[in-house]
Amino acid sequence: MTEEERLLERAKEHCKAKEYDVAVKIFDDLARRGHVEAQCLLDNCFYFGLGVAHDYGKAVYWFTKAAEQGDEKAKQMLEEIRGY
Repeated sequence: MTEEERLLERAKEHCKAKEYDVAVKIFDDLARRGHVEAQCLLDNCFYFGLGVAHDYGKAVYWFTKAAEQGDEKAKQMLEEIRGY
């Protein structure tokens, strides 16, 4: 398991414990490094306001980053948000 995978798993455990603020910090770090799963999880945090203020703009930003890397779920969410 890589260091990024360990960090991602740790962040997911924080989510399960409803410690979203801690998870968001880890997701943010990984997302900025281009980790597509972390981007997807971070966009959901912004979309649903988990551990951060609800922010559609930031959610769309991270959905877009993940979609650009080929993530189908992110592409679908963008379509829903944009009303396609």
